[in-house]
Amino acid sequence: MMVEEGEHTTETVMLGCACACDIAARATATPNPVLHIVFLPGKTCPVPSSGHSTLQGVTQHPNGATNLSFAHINIPFPFRFTRHFHRGNAALCGPLETMLRALAGFALLAAAGASIRRDYTIRGAIEVDTNENTIFLFQSKLYLIENIPCYYSEHAGIWDPAYANASYARIRDFATGALITNVSSSIGFGFVSAFVDEHPPTGGPPVLWLFGSACNRCPHPKAGPQGCVSPRTVQWWRATDATLTNFTTGVAGGTAPTYNVEVARVTSSPQQQAAVGLPPHNYVMILEIKPTLFLLNNAVDGDLSSGWFPIPGVNNDFGCPSGGPSIRFSPLDQYYYAIEGGTHVELVRTRDFQTWERSPNAPFLEPSEADAQVAPFAGFPAVAAQRLFPPMSGDNWTKWDHNSNDADVCCMTTDPAFATQAYVVYGAGTQGGAPKPPLTKANHCANVVATANMSLPALLARHFEP
Repeated sequence: MMVEEGEHTTETVMLGCACACDIAARATATPNPVLHIVFLPGKTCPVPSSGHSTLQGVTQHPNGATNLSFAHINIPFPFRFTRHFHRGNAALCGPLETMLRALAGFALLAAAGASIRRDYTIRGAIEVDTNENTIFLFQSKLYLIENIPCYYSEHAGIWDPAYANASYARIRDFATGALITNVSSSIGFGFVSAFVDEHPPTGGPPVLWLFGSACNRCPHPKAGPQGCVSPRTVQWWRATDATLTNFTTGVAGGTAPTYNVEVARVTSSPQQQAAVGLPPHNYVMILEIKPTLFLLNNAVDGDLSSGWFPIPGVNNDFGCPSGGPSIRFSPLDQYYYAIEGGTHVELVRTRDFQTWERSPNAPFLEPSEADAQVAPFAGFPAVAAQRLFPPMSGDNWTKWDHNSNDADVCCMTTDPAFATQAYVVYGAGTQGGAPKPPLTKANHCANVVATANMSLPALLARHFEP
C-alpha cells in the first residue's frame, strides 16, 4: 500500500463516512511518511499529538461537501493504530468520495499491493457479485459455498419464486463450478460459512455443517444493518448425507448476535487446553459483534446445534481491523489463527485468547492487479464474459479493486493430498460502492482465490516468520 513519491512514502486509506476517524495504518520505517485520512465534521481522532511525522487530513465542509480544508497533526512513526470502520450512508458520502477519488492520493490506494509479502500465488477471480465464500474439503473433494445476494445475475429467484427477494447459500463443485445445490432452508439468511467435521469425536464419516446468521442481504421490510433481523441469531445447517443436498437446520443454542460466523475444530487435548487456562473444548466459533467474539463447544458427540459458551476472561482487543472474520486451530503449533479485516486482511493468533500476536508481515491480503485475472477454478473461464468480467481486467483493476475483505482458508485436514496444497479465498472490490467509470455497479466486486504449495498450517505459521 506504499509507493515512493519523491522523498516521502505516502500511504492512503479511504474511509467510509460512518466512522471517519477509524483508520488502519501499517508501521513504516521510511523518513517523513505522510498518511492521508478522511475526516468528517464533529469527529475527533485519538491520535498522539507528539512526534515527527505528519498526519494530513481531508475534512468534509459542513456546507454540503463541496469544499475541502486541511488539518495537520504530528504523530510518531513508526506506529500502529488500527480500528474497525465500515461504510456509511452512500447518499451522504457520495459527494465527498467523488472529490477524494480525484485526488492523487486515491491513485496511490488503487496502486496498492506491490509491497506486501505473499506466501501464496493469487490465481484470480472465480465469480462476480457473490458475497462471502468458503472453500471446503469433503471426502477428498473440494467444494465452494457462496452467499448469493439479490443483485447476482444468476440469482435463483429469477426462475424460482421461493428465492425471490432473499439471499441464500449455494454449494458448487470447486473444480468445475457445477451446482450441487441451492440450500433452500438458507433462504433469507446470510453470512453462511462451511465447516467439515472431518473426524467427529464419536468416529464415523465426516459431517458438513453450515453456520450463518438471520440476515437477509436483500432489501426487505424488517431489515436492520446488513439486512439482519434482530437479534441476528446464529443458524446451523447439517448435511444429512454425502450428497450435500439435504439439510436439517435450527438456531444454534448458546450463541450471540452476529453478522459473519465461522466454526473450526480444535484438536488439542484437555490437558494442553488447561495448561493455557482454557476450559475443555473440541470446537471454536468466531463472531463479529462485541462483546462476544469467541465461543467454545465441548460437544463430545459432535452435535454443534447447541452447547456453545463464551471463553472466560477473553481479550477481544487483538490489535487489527475487525470484520469478515474466520478462524482455524492449527495442530502444527497449537495456535488459534483469526483472519480479520473488512478492507484489508490481517492474521492474528493466540494460544489462550488473552495474549494476541499480530503478524509482522501485515497485511495478509490487499488489492492487487492479479485479482483481475480469471482463475482456473469453479468453471469461471467459461462464464467470465457472461458475468461482465473482462472490462474489470487489465488497467481497469484500479477502478474497482479498492479493498480486500472477508477472507477464508482451506484446508485444515489430515488428507495427505493436501500436505502441500492450501487455498485462500477473499472478496475484492468496493465494499458496496460504485466503481470508477467506465465500469458500472455490475463490475464492482469479485471473489478471488490464491493458492500455496504448502499445507494450511504451514502457510498460516509462515506469515508470522520474519
